[in-house]
Amino acid sequence: SPMDPLMEAIVARAREHKELIGEEKKSWLGMIGKLYAYPAGSAISWHSDTAIYTGAYIYYAHPEWSIQWGGELLVADPESAKLLRDKTQERRARGLAPRKNHFTAYEPEEEAIMKNGYGHYVMPKPNRLVILAGSHPHMITQVSPAAGNRPRISLAGFFITPQGLNNIVKGGLGS
Repeated sequence: SPMDPLMEAIVARAREHKELIGEEKKSWLGMIGKLYAYPAGSAISWHSDTAIYTGAYIYYAHPEWSIQWGGELLVADPESAKLLRDKTQERRARGLAPRKNHFTAYEPEEEAIMKNGYGHYVMPKPNRLVILAGSHPHMITQVSPAAGNRPRISLAGFFITPQGLNNIVKGGLGS
């Protein structure tokens, strides 16, 4: 299909970044993904991806982008990711389910991200591929009205753990 060269490039880059997502056929067995279009005014709040993924990828597919249009990927510092994993283990130890999806204010997840209060940003530069370590807190800033009718378009997805693939085969994406 027309997507094959892109998917092959994503796998090739993933193999080069074992430090982020682990080794293919051991840590992750496959990938899933879909296209996303973020029109002006849209954003994604702080979150980390579920435990069935070792990491994520984002390929920016829009033909042009301006630094004035927003839509940046913000990634919390590595210590925040460790603190978040610790908070998740604490929740499990207390018999509580780990938080899923997006964080809300005044939760332990916010405390983990705010402890240092810094990280990195990635501009949604056309034809850029980003590989993100699993369970690492991240968000997408709001696409500015200055983008007009030009949406931020990306192919985004995940590297699936053996347990995650087992869950998918059984009919769900739960962790």
